[in-house]
Amino acid sequence: MDVTLEINGRVFSNRLSTYDVEQELSYSNEVTTIDGTEHFDNAKYRDIISFSLFPYDDETATKDFEALRKQPLSVVYTFPAENCDKTAEMRIVSNLNSSFGLKSVNGLRYYKGNEIVLRAISVYTG
Repeated sequence: MDVTLEINGRVFSNRLSTYDVEQELSYSNEVTTIDGTEHFDNAKYRDIISFSLFPYDDETATKDFEALRKQPLSVVYTFPAENCDKTAEMRIVSNLNSSFGLKSVNGLRYYKGNEIVLRAISVYTG
């Protein structure tokens, strides 16, 4: 997969199994005219990244978990719709503990294989 995903300075690109970027769209003003036509004004977009990783060793999983725990997340990612890289502050909206289990024997984390979802903190107008 030829995409960029860097979170808090940690590169995830080489371990991506799935990767998707969606845009959440909202309008600050919606007007319906007498004829029933809806008119929208000031569209706002927020990027949402969903990804999963290939299985890998516990030492790498522990470092990934630590990078994902630091909030807010500074994320550099490929935006496929425009074929460009973007930078944004994001937060995790999925349960990080359900994606990374803790091995009590050595204190390291292991990746369980769940999808991780990041949501941009700020919106931009289009």
